[in-house]
Amino acid sequence: MSNLADVRIKGVNKEFHINGERIDVLKEIDLEVKSGEFVCIVGASGCGKSTLLKMLVGLEKPTTGDIFIGSRKVVNPSVECGMVFQEARLCPWLTVKGNISFGIAKRLPRKEKAKIVVDHIKLVGLEGFEKAFSGQLSGGMQQRVSIARALVNRPALLLLDEPLGALDALTRINMQKEILRIWEQEKTTMILVTHDIDEAVYLGDRVVVLSSRPGEIRQDIKVDMARPRDRTSDDFALIRRKVYREFFKDSNNQPEYFL
Repeated sequence: MSNLADVRIKGVNKEFHINGERIDVLKEIDLEVKSGEFVCIVGASGCGKSTLLKMLVGLEKPTTGDIFIGSRKVVNPSVECGMVFQEARLCPWLTVKGNISFGIAKRLPRKEKAKIVVDHIKLVGLEGFEKAFSGQLSGGMQQRVSIARALVNRPALLLLDEPLGALDALTRINMQKEILRIWEQEKTTMILVTHDIDEAVYLGDRVVVLSSRPGEIRQDIKVDMARPRDRTSDDFALIRRKVYREFFKDSNNQPEYFL
């Protein structure tokens, strides 16, 4: 499986019907992500960020519009798209090795599977923990396993739905660095949803800001900074300010610093 693919979201709308009432979640989403890009999506709670990822992976269908990964129209889940959730969602009865191998296509020979597992344990820096169970791992280590499991089939696209939201500040910063290292090594196209604007500016080639529900693309901001990025630099602060202004555009509670 090639790990190179463009992503195209064309005129996507999404609505839910709850107790006979229509709820518009996403409105006229048009977005392109180039092969190998790292794009971060930010927006208020309930604006449809996670729903958009679920449509990309094929767990939800657009009400109208189309989504393409490479030349394939997304209509159902596929191994060419991996997903990492906020919770690691590991099988507690399996070891690190078992959880990672769980996601590998069954058609592969056992020897090849074993090599893939070893390679991905190294990729996420968990050598020495192959036989550990999830309950014996820290939150950050559990997410490393989750990322490795999502990458074992070499997906064209990796989706990350607030994968660091439950971690403490120091672990979160270290995991951001690890995600960047993995992205730079694997060159997989990545789309990450986050509430953390600093995280989006630190990680992304672009930061896409969604409006409040129904979510519309308010701004697509290019992060034109070399990596590794200095969070204390003037350039970082300038881009962060642009994102904040768009993020709080509908709110009367915009911090004075960003007015």
